Amino acid sequence: MRKILLFVVAVSVLSSCITLKEPQVRNINNVNADGLFSGHPKISFDVVLYNPNSIGMSMTDLSLQVKNGNTIMAEIKNDKTFYAAPMTETAIPLSIEPTMQQMNSLIQAGLGGGDLGKFNGSGTVTVRKFLFSKKFQIQF
Repeated sequence: MRKILLFVVAVSVLSSCITLKEPQVRNINNVNADGLFSGHPKISFDVVLYNPNSIGMSMTDLSLQVKNGNTIMAEIKNDKTFYAAPMTETAIPLSIEPTMQQMNSLIQAGLGGGDLGKFNGSGTVTVRKFLFSKKFQIQF
C-alpha cells in the first residue's frame, strides 16, 4: 500500500512540473463532399493538429466553429479521444452536414468571385496526460 501511495505522489509531482504547449491546427486535408445535389450535403475532412510537446498526450473534446468571413458555416464537436505522439501531426477526421443556406454561401464565395481564403475558425481541445487535463483554445 505504501508503494502505491509513493508512486501516486511521485507521478503527481513529476506531472505537475510538465508545462504543456497548446496544440496547433496545421492544415485541413482530405476534404470530400457527398450529397450536394440530393439536398442533404455532407462534408468530411481531417483537421491536422500538431503536438509541439516533447511528450505524447491524449486529445479529446474537440469543439470547432468554422466561419467564412462573419458567417458561421459549421459548429463541430467530437468527443472521441485521439493520441498525439510527441512533436508530430495527428489527423482527426470530422464531418459536417451544412444547411442548404450554408452551402449556398459556400458556393457563392467560391464561384461568385468571393475569397475562399477567408475561412477561419476557433475552438477548444482538452489535452490529457496522466491524471491531469487542460483545455486549450485553438485558432485557424
